[in-house]
Amino acid sequence: MPVPRTSGRERRRTSLSGRLLRTAGWLLIASAVLTVAVLVLIVPGTLRLREGLLDGRRAMEQARSALVSGDERRASALFSAARRDFDEAVDDSGGGLLGLMGHIPVIGGNVRVVRSIAVAGSTTGEAGEAVTNAIDALPGGLEALAAVQGRIPLERFPALAGAVGRAADLVAAALSEVRSTAGTLGVLSVVEDARWQAETSLRDLDGTISAAAAILERLPAFLGGDRARTYLFGASNPAELRGTGGLIGAYSLLRADEGRLSFSSFRPVQSLPLLDANALPAPNPDYRRLYDPQRTGDGFWLNANMTPDFPSAAQALETAFAAATGRRVDGVVTADPFALQALLGAVGSVRVPGLGVTVTGRNVVPFLANRAYARIDDSARRKLVLGQVAETIVERFVAAAGGGQGVRTIAQAAGDGHVLLYANDPRMESGLMGTAAGGAFRIPGGRTDQLSVVVNNGAGNKVDYYVDRDVRYDVRLEPNGNASATTGVTLENHAPTHGPPPYVLGPVNGVTTKAGQDVAILNVYCGRCALHEASVNDASISPGQDQELGSNFFQDYFMMDPGSTTRADFRYRSTATWSGDGSGGTYTLRFLNQTTIRPTTLAVTIRVPSGMHVTGASDGVVVDGSIASWTGTPGRILTIDLSFEPSLPERLWRGLVD
Repeated sequence: MPVPRTSGRERRRTSLSGRLLRTAGWLLIASAVLTVAVLVLIVPGTLRLREGLLDGRRAMEQARSALVSGDERRASALFSAARRDFDEAVDDSGGGLLGLMGHIPVIGGNVRVVRSIAVAGSTTGEAGEAVTNAIDALPGGLEALAAVQGRIPLERFPALAGAVGRAADLVAAALSEVRSTAGTLGVLSVVEDARWQAETSLRDLDGTISAAAAILERLPAFLGGDRARTYLFGASNPAELRGTGGLIGAYSLLRADEGRLSFSSFRPVQSLPLLDANALPAPNPDYRRLYDPQRTGDGFWLNANMTPDFPSAAQALETAFAAATGRRVDGVVTADPFALQALLGAVGSVRVPGLGVTVTGRNVVPFLANRAYARIDDSARRKLVLGQVAETIVERFVAAAGGGQGVRTIAQAAGDGHVLLYANDPRMESGLMGTAAGGAFRIPGGRTDQLSVVVNNGAGNKVDYYVDRDVRYDVRLEPNGNASATTGVTLENHAPTHGPPPYVLGPVNGVTTKAGQDVAILNVYCGRCALHEASVNDASISPGQDQELGSNFFQDYFMMDPGSTTRADFRYRSTATWSGDGSGGTYTLRFLNQTTIRPTTLAVTIRVPSGMHVTGASDGVVVDGSIASWTGTPGRILTIDLSFEPSLPERLWRGLVD
């Protein structure tokens, strides 16, 4: 067989490639030696800089804890201390040998990133000072915002709103500073991890404080500071699940006038006239397609909040209420028994009229969500009595809100999604949508993974009071930025077959056939995803597939007998799930939880791309090499962040090739 001959041009090209590779190799070795030598020279300054950054971070964490606990003066002092530590770190990074090293290629990138973190830390400390000083300037701190003789002092909010607005601008500047150094060449793993941690923390803080600034700015008007406002108030019960939490069985009109709140008499929603959903404008095309068909006959008002997006449900309720009564409202507010439980922590107890029952923080949830149905047979009377209980709790809380602790109590209840608010005021609503209290269901921007498990009760009973829910999410990140995932949902029905009345257990004519049966309409939302296969109790199924507000979802429904367990598994692929390349990347998962009587348990397992290992993770995440996991009971919104990269030799080789 003849041997191919190599031309002179090909031999020269091969020789040139070899020389280039050898030269690059020597340059790599020389660069490593130079880096080590320089680091030896600047070790004292580096250690001093590191200590300054760590001192600043510790002071910042202590300041946050002090602020949450209500010690504004200590928080202000700690924010000031953090700012001084970060300022010293900025000075250290700009002077001496470290300052000189900042101008050297590769090595200088590390110095610039560290300096950027220090600058951002100082700016954030200044933001913390602005907020704590404004709170401390109020007479008695946060207690100054609590109601006095039944009136919320609206005149004290503008100064705090201004301070929070300035803090929001500072945090945005700090975030921009840290983001400006992303992708800096030659950055060491430990430095890039610190930069990513800073960016992640500032991203979350930026969203929170921006929303707070908008809410505080418009809160006086929301509470009737410029004119009296009226809100449609709904009492929701998660014992019969709906997308936003629970079925709204009773309503009232909540009036806010110069900081004073009052309720009209509570009435069953069934007392409102039924309307033709097709004749009313829908909040959005997805709502009309997915939920208007459910609002037929008796289900018109009861199914208005099947969507997990509270702004959509609120707009639908507003529109229908105006059509049914001729009265327009300024927004919608809902509260569940857990919200009243939180308020009772400040009030103490409330006597239920005519029943000889006293509700406290310990028994209010089981009483309102379950036991009251056995004590009051008549549905209209029951809703009236329970409405009076809710009204009494709220009015007593406003009359004696417990000072600063009372303010934190209602903020916590709203933050957990037990109080949901929608406002026609665009600025107020934009702030609410940035918080759990706004109940907005939106797919995150950028390369972010999303998961939400939503159940609507299709049985017409209150059996969800007895159902445990466990969600398991396993995701494997693929090298191209996509991912393959499995979401498993296990529902255990612990309902009794006798005892509580049929209104609670059923059976419901035409839907269930025995007491304690539940019908779960299950939606699994997964953002930009495409189904591979699905099963229920290991039997293959073909679930429905659709999209809502930019998020794809899979739907199945099944009947669960009392004492039974049902497990549904969905396997799918998601696109644009993480950011980065072969040299490393970042991943963010946003889990939006649904309020249930029995808290949902969640287990998340994340496997980063092959050949990489986890370098940074959110609090509560357990890391084992290339696998990260989170297990627990999530709040309304859970965000998990990861950073990962290949080994140092692999990064060096990829950098050389690039």
